[in-house]
Amino acid sequence: MLGREKRICPVCGKHLRLKAPPEHTERIDCAARYTSSGKKFFLRAAPSFKPYTVYPRKNAKPYMPYRAGYVPDEMQISGMKRLLRSDGLSIFNPYLVFFCEECDARLSLNFNPMITTELLICLFIPLAIPLLTALLYPVLFKALWLSIAMTVYGLFLLGVLGCLFYVKRFLSNFVPVDVDDALIVPQCELTLSQEGAKRAYLRESNVFGAELLGTRFYIYLAEKTSGELKFSICGDRHEKVKILLLIENTDYAELSLEFEGKAVGKAAVLAVNRTA
Repeated sequence: MLGREKRICPVCGKHLRLKAPPEHTERIDCAARYTSSGKKFFLRAAPSFKPYTVYPRKNAKPYMPYRAGYVPDEMQISGMKRLLRSDGLSIFNPYLVFFCEECDARLSLNFNPMITTELLICLFIPLAIPLLTALLYPVLFKALWLSIAMTVYGLFLLGVLGCLFYVKRFLSNFVPVDVDDALIVPQCELTLSQEGAKRAYLRESNVFGAELLGTRFYIYLAEKTSGELKFSICGDRHEKVKILLLIENTDYAELSLEFEGKAVGKAAVLAVNRTA
């Protein structure tokens, strides 16, 4: 996952500059509203590790989480703008909603390791209450329970750091989603062979760079089967047709793939689909 100066949009293939929902619109994706004070907020579905359609119930609608008093979880749009300016770890805020500045596609993180911190908070009470009770007992018992609590928290911290390393090294991590945060799987125009490419980087939702006869373009890995990789070409319909014609005119040549500045091998073109 690259820094903001080098990211590529999985939809349009242009430099990805993230923007918050526009403040001048009364309703955005049926989820923006004004409060009595005039401040605008954006409501979103409950935070999760991945967009909702990765779960078994593909057609299940996500639910809107409620805090105490049945007030929906929400984030002020000005707060989203501030987080997007900060970038870095701020981009992993689970209530952040953003769009591509170039093509206005709504995007989401495909994997958000910071959700793990919410699980850590959930463990605080079941670990803290016995720890406070242990204060009434001898020093050895206190030390034992404290070591158990510190071990659990330490393992969670290592898990978060490990997930962040995985995301930074192996994932593009931006995917198109609909108004319910459900993953959109685009139609695929290009089918490549898995042979010749480094499997560690062949993750669904990754964006790869390719070049053919001096023309550079980007492809989004939408579906992965046992022997084939199905890609959507990033860009508008005119750009897609141009790339497909170029591939057809070179007799379905091999494509040298690049992932975030790293050469990851070559993949033979198996099929093109100009009707997608």
